[in-house]
Amino acid sequence: AVVSTQSTGTLVTTHQHLLDRETDNQDKLERERANLMKFMEEKNNDIMNFNNQLANLQMQLEQAQSSAVKWESVWTHIKNTAARQTLLLGRIKMATHNLFMLINKQMKTKAEPSESTEQQLQKIQIYIRDLTEIIQETGRQSDTK
Repeated sequence: AVVSTQSTGTLVTTHQHLLDRETDNQDKLERERANLMKFMEEKNNDIMNFNNQLANLQMQLEQAQSSAVKWESVWTHIKNTAARQTLLLGRIKMATHNLFMLINKQMKTKAEPSESTEQQLQKIQIYIRDLTEIIQETGRQSDTK
C-alpha cells in the first residue's frame, strides 16, 4: 500500500508538471504568434512604403523622360536654327565677296585675298559712298548747265 501511494503521488506530480509545462508552452506559443503577427504587420507596412516609393520614383522617371524629350526637341530646334543661320551667313559672305570682286574689277584694282568680310564690306561702303557723291555731283553739274 505504501508503494501505490508513492506511485500515485509521483504520477500526480508528474502530471501537474506536464500540465505546467503545457501551459508555459501555450503561453510561449501565443507570445510567438503575437510576435509573428506584429512582425508580419511591420513587414507589410514596409512593403507598402516601398511600393509607394517605387510609384513616386516611377512618376519622377516619367517626368524626367518627358522633360528629356522636350529638351531634345528644343536642342534639335537650336541646331536646325544654327545650321540655317550658318548657311545664311555663308551666303552673305559669298555675296559680299562677289560684290567686292565686281568693285575691284570695275576699279581695276587687285583684291587682297586675306581681306576679311568686314574689310570687304568697308571697301564696298566706301565705293558706294564715292559713287553716290559722283552721281550727285554729276546731277548738280547737269542742273547748272
